Amino acid sequence: MKSTIKIKTLLLVLVLVLAATGCSDDEKEKPVAKRKLAESMKFTGGAEGVDEGVIIECLCDLALELPGFELKVDGTQQFTGTLGGEIIRAVADDSGAGFSFAPFLFGEVTVTVKANDSLYLSWPGNLDTGIPFYDEISLFKGVVNTDGTVSGTWKCAPLNLDEGGYVDVKGVAEGTWGLEKFE
Repeated sequence: MKSTIKIKTLLLVLVLVLAATGCSDDEKEKPVAKRKLAESMKFTGGAEGVDEGVIIECLCDLALELPGFELKVDGTQQFTGTLGGEIIRAVADDSGAGFSFAPFLFGEVTVTVKANDSLYLSWPGNLDTGIPFYDEISLFKGVVNTDGTVSGTWKCAPLNLDEGGYVDVKGVAEGTWGLEKFE
């Protein structure tokens, strides 16, 4: 009887040891990557300058929503969502006469953050329009900063507009843009 209990005890211990050591590293739950970008962010920017005799001032005020998130094998994080709001372009001649254009823009975007924290915000609805203003805002390049904000540079280009006294066919201003968590 004692030998049967010892055998059962030994078998139970053996089963427990095998169960504890039987899990390989591949079967363990892998940690979930922390998102480098918040789900809701505010996109702001500005550009100003004088180019080809045109005084240019541009402002960005947009909201970025990124509910979709995927982690690639190489450590790249890819986000999908929408971007919407206004990008204002004001142009004037040296006498101060001019106008401003403030389209309300909205569309789907893809944001890619590489392992080195470089960032690409692709807004394909504005790509290949033949209008420099929209083509320039189809891709924003930047970097994710250590505090979770994003910064980059951009160009505010003309609308190729020459109608009813409104002329915006030349002049590019360079500026900066940024993203921060929307609270």
